[in-house]
Amino acid sequence: MDNYLSTFREIISLRGLTDHTLQNYCTYIRAYLDYLQNILHKHPEDISWEELREYVRWLQKYFIPKVPISCFREKYNPHRHLG
Repeated sequence: MDNYLSTFREIISLRGLTDHTLQNYCTYIRAYLDYLQNILHKHPEDISWEELREYVRWLQKYFIPKVPISCFREKYNPHRHLG
């Protein structure tokens, strides 16, 4: 899944975003990729719209109301996965 994140970073780095914005985007993409790999056991190209909606519901249930963004960022720090 790191290949997907690297490709994403490469693509959005061309948009001239600030480092902070780039880090935030990658944090959330990493969380999504982890969900696909560890919960659904699928690759991004194999996901349906319904599964994408399920991810949003999963976030709302387990993360958004309970976890401060700083903790979320720490867990899904994109730099720790890129090496």
